[in-house]
Amino acid sequence: MPKRISTRADTVARPVPSSPPAKVEHLDDSLGITEYGSPQIVGLRATGGIDLRSHIAWDHALRRAVGHGEEVHLDLTGLEFIDSRGAAALVEAANHLTGGHQIVVHHAPPYFQRIMQVLWPEGVPSIVIERAAR
Repeated sequence: MPKRISTRADTVARPVPSSPPAKVEHLDDSLGITEYGSPQIVGLRATGGIDLRSHIAWDHALRRAVGHGEEVHLDLTGLEFIDSRGAAALVEAANHLTGGHQIVVHHAPPYFQRIMQVLWPEGVPSIVIERAAR
């Protein structure tokens, strides 16, 4: 059973995995998440789409990653779609990071970047979106 910890003054508890991430989860037909990393870095590779069918699984994977490592890397190379609720889940997970840690987004598709620009025009301090080389 996962351990539970208190995250901040709001006393929201989230599960902390008891073992390092290193598995592939087939969450539903629309979303696949591969976890990778080391003790200091946790990575998630998302493929498929993040929509109404996969919000719960996406949120769970993000919370696990944020609760497990110090820095989270998110590879969106295989992401075909993400809706505004999926982006909001990422922002919410990033807001649970402490100690100046960040979520670093790699290979962000243009539609994801656009959602982030429209909904969070000032950016989110704990999310770094790497821009693709032109």
